[in-house]
Amino acid sequence: MWNAGRYTYEAGIRYIQIDLQGTFIINNINLVVEQTPAPAMTSHQIYTAPNINGPWTLVDSIDVVTSQGEFIERCYHAAPLTNVGAVKIITTNSPSWAAWREIGVFSLNTNTNNPTITANGPLIVCPGDSLTLTASAAVSYLWNNGDTTQSITVYTSGNYCVTTGNVISCIANGTDSCTLCGGGTTCITINCNNETTSIPSSNPIPPAISLYPNPTSGTLTFSYHLQNSQLSILNSQFKLIDISGRILYSHSISGREGKEIIDAAALSDGMYFYQLTSASESWQGKVIVEK
Repeated sequence: MWNAGRYTYEAGIRYIQIDLQGTFIINNINLVVEQTPAPAMTSHQIYTAPNINGPWTLVDSIDVVTSQGEFIERCYHAAPLTNVGAVKIITTNSPSWAAWREIGVFSLNTNTNNPTITANGPLIVCPGDSLTLTASAAVSYLWNNGDTTQSITVYTSGNYCVTTGNVISCIANGTDSCTLCGGGTTCITINCNNETTSIPSSNPIPPAISLYPNPTSGTLTFSYHLQNSQLSILNSQFKLIDISGRILYSHSISGREGKEIIDAAALSDGMYFYQLTSASESWQGKVIVEK
């Protein structure tokens, strides 16, 4: 615990000084309150200086109701504190002694590179579809739909944006201050248009071809029964493809009838495509794996 010690009073105020043993650019000062009785209104001032001997500059004032163990965070990413070699925290009003359980002075990474968003499938969401969007790792997240988790599942097309932060309290106030707290914002557009996917667009799979059950939790049955008018499908290639375009299973249709069992137990949950390609035509459908 940090307390005022022999510096309990100086012209009627109480303060604590911290020598940083060097000069730094400061982005964050965190305080954990040690206080009895509690809760109560307290007032504090934060000063910085190039070294422990000064000169001291007032950089922040705090007037809040504090209680035992409360976390107070001051974020300076919008205007970092420069040439800081010492920090002084003065308590100007408090019902108890000046004490802090923890004091943290941080020179955080001010990199404001925007986050990235990855999807578990092509950027296509039509009625009845869903897609999971995941932001790159950060401390805090705020999506434009109000969610504050790293991943969200969307069920409609549109624009989805995420703002990340390096400091948790940036999200708590529901503002865009995360951009000022070491993060950034990225948006992604989801369409209901098969032409936006890296998997080639094509005609729906004809009724003579079936893949079931869909969704599946373990195995898939691929079957076909061709009529005379569908003989153009003979010698076609049937393929099961993941969202990156990787072929997971292929089978050549060499007769009018056939049935194959496909083991999907090792596949991750998500959307997959099945495609049938002949010399002159291409057909495509999609299947969902849900375990």
